[in-house]
Amino acid sequence: MKPLDAQWDLHPRLFAGIRKVEVSEEAEERSVDVRDDVLVLEADSLRGAIEHAGTFGLVVPACWMVHELIHQRAQTLGVKADAQRLRGTGIGGETNLLHADLGADHAAARIVALAFDRDLLEIKDAQGRSLVGFPAGRHHSVPGWFRKALRLTSLRADVVWRRLHGPELLADGYVFVDFGPAGGPIALFRSGPPFGVLHIDSLDGTSATRLHQSVSAEDPTPIEAVDDVLQSVVRRSLESGRSRAEGRR
Repeated sequence: MKPLDAQWDLHPRLFAGIRKVEVSEEAEERSVDVRDDVLVLEADSLRGAIEHAGTFGLVVPACWMVHELIHQRAQTLGVKADAQRLRGTGIGGETNLLHADLGADHAAARIVALAFDRDLLEIKDAQGRSLVGFPAGRHHSVPGWFRKALRLTSLRADVVWRRLHGPELLADGYVFVDFGPAGGPIALFRSGPPFGVLHIDSLDGTSATRLHQSVSAEDPTPIEAVDDVLQSVVRRSLESGRSRAEGRR
C-alpha cells in the first residue's frame, strides 16, 4: 500500500499484528474485531456489505471492513453496546455517532482508494450509494432516522462538492451537511482542520423531504434525486462565491 501523509498514516496502526482473517457465523459484539493475530469478520455484516456492493465490487466490503476497524482501533468506539450508550449522552448522542461514522467513512475511503489504486471520488461515490442498503425502519427512533439521513446526505454532498468545486477548499477533510426535515436553512461544512462553514442556503419543504426520505426502507428517494437537490445548493454556492469575488474588485 502506498504511504499516506503523516496525518492520515492510519493503516500501520489499523492492521498491526494481523496475520489471518476468519469469518464468524455468530452474532458478535463487534462487526469487525481483532483477536490476537486474527481479524474476525461477522458473517451477516459482511454479507450485507457484499450484497449492496452493486457494480463497485470489493470496494464496498473493503470500505465497510476498514470503517469498522477504524471504530475499534483509531476511534476506540468499542463494542456495539457502547454505541447504544453513546446515544444517551446529553443532547448530542446521535450527532456524536454521526460524526464518528463520517470520520471513519472518510478515512476508510482514503485508505481503500490507495489500496485499490482508485480515485478517491470513485470510492466516496460507492460509499454513499451502498448506504441505501442499510435503511432506517420502524425500529429506529426519530433522531436515529435523521442521523442516518444526515450521514447519507453528507456523503453525497461530499461527492457533489468535489465534482463541482474540486477538493482544494477541503484540504484533507470532507463535506458534511445539516438541515431540518421540514425545510429551512441547510449548511455545508468543511470538517477541517480547521472546521469551517462552506455555504449556507435554503431548502424548500419538498427538497428537505427528499433528503430525509433517502434512507426510508419503504419508499427511499433515489440517489440521483438526492444529488439533484445537493447540486442545486452547491451551484448556488459557486454563484455566491463569484458574486463575493466580483464585489471585492
